[in-house]
Amino acid sequence: MPTDNVYQGKSIIIRPPQAAGATTGESVSSMGAPGAWEIFLSSTIGDLEDFRQEVKDVLHTRARIACFLSEEWINTYGVTVETCKQRLEEANAFIGIFGYWYGSIPKGYKESITHLEFTWALKKWESDKPPRIAILMPKTPSDAEKELTASAAKLIPASKAKRKQHAALLKAFHEKVTGDWKTVTWFRNVNELREQVIVIGLEWRLGRPLDAATGLVDVVEHPAPPRLVSDEEWGLLGRADQLEVFDKILNRATLHSGVPAVALLVHGDEDSGQRVFIRRLLTNKKLRSGRPLEIGRPPLEQYELKALIQWVGESVGVLANGKEVTSVEELAELIHEELQHHQLGFVLDQVFRLSGGVATWYAEFWQPLYARLSELRKQNPQQTQHRLIAIVVDYDDDSGLETGMFSKFTGDPTADDYGRMWLLPVLDRFDGGDLADWFDALDVPDDATGRRAKLVNLALRNAKGVVDGTPLRVFDRLKNVSLW
Repeated sequence: MPTDNVYQGKSIIIRPPQAAGATTGESVSSMGAPGAWEIFLSSTIGDLEDFRQEVKDVLHTRARIACFLSEEWINTYGVTVETCKQRLEEANAFIGIFGYWYGSIPKGYKESITHLEFTWALKKWESDKPPRIAILMPKTPSDAEKELTASAAKLIPASKAKRKQHAALLKAFHEKVTGDWKTVTWFRNVNELREQVIVIGLEWRLGRPLDAATGLVDVVEHPAPPRLVSDEEWGLLGRADQLEVFDKILNRATLHSGVPAVALLVHGDEDSGQRVFIRRLLTNKKLRSGRPLEIGRPPLEQYELKALIQWVGESVGVLANGKEVTSVEELAELIHEELQHHQLGFVLDQVFRLSGGVATWYAEFWQPLYARLSELRKQNPQQTQHRLIAIVVDYDDDSGLETGMFSKFTGDPTADDYGRMWLLPVLDRFDGGDLADWFDALDVPDDATGRRAKLVNLALRNAKGVVDGTPLRVFDRLKNVSLW
């Protein structure tokens, strides 16, 4: 399989007029510019969230192609149809991953966002031969089909009439995709999806080796692609306090053998970059020592206590083969048994969507779970017992939290402090000092002209020259800038 190493130090430039699917007015030289590529990824989020992240990661690390997911855009939870269309128009290529959930239909439209995006892509690249469009769908039968069918089933409305309507919409969409766009690529699992995306991305950005061999392309010497900032590195920017407190909370827990679980609240407004911070957090060796943590949430249409209990059980691996639990206490007993073998954990995203938000999560889920785990731990104090680590992600400040719900780290916590949620420092705006420290940690070069200072100015000022350290906007300003 081709990887980025195959093309190291070279760039493939397609000769006009068949300029690798270049759109009208797009120069050949601009297409060959490493690091300037961005792919629009289209899919439903509720059932394909993990698959989307895998595609983004592999494009970034193996093909040096930027792929920004819609849930990471500014105003993540208020993305409009116009924003999606604008982002697609700015993209160099389009990848669609389509499963068995049709998706939400915006008000005033008859088709889902995903359906609309596919239609726009066909229009944008209709004059290109071939168009820079790739469609990937799960193969029948396959592990991917089984997994995505189950994920979609949780999102499809329960009523018979609505299920029938959903089936009709999905069938029409799939017929349009496989009929209008013949070269669908089928995948059997997420690993195969990753491999196929690497090949697609490299062929778009660099051209095919066969084209060079047959004289259809010019091979031009070009410096190696610049190193892009990884998600883990983005998550380090301005978050030293949060990472330090997180480590200390888990370190101090080892001093209290009776503590069965630790809950930590990651919070900040909706543009604070919670997702990149969480991805950085998951590289922590304390979280990697047990069963891998899952990031997710119950289906949005079922985000209530019963679904939350079931989701946590499945995420930590104590529920399998369709097994269900009926109460928090029953879940605690299953978790306690598993904690005899290894550490468990989960990351609950978008807790604000739960009715009652963080307050409901704490009072109706975490408190009874922690109390039962504590009882079970006391019954067998001599056993080797690991802990459950829960990371809860909110998109608000702490103004709505009651003091009794959380603990703030002060240096010498008691066992009682662990019975509440730990409130990590708020994910706040970035300032010049945050960026200066980050550049130093990443070994970003400086020079006599003050290169780092110029990068800070670029990152923090908007188009009007006003300082704006909103994290997602800072990421957006720096995404196509070569720091090194």
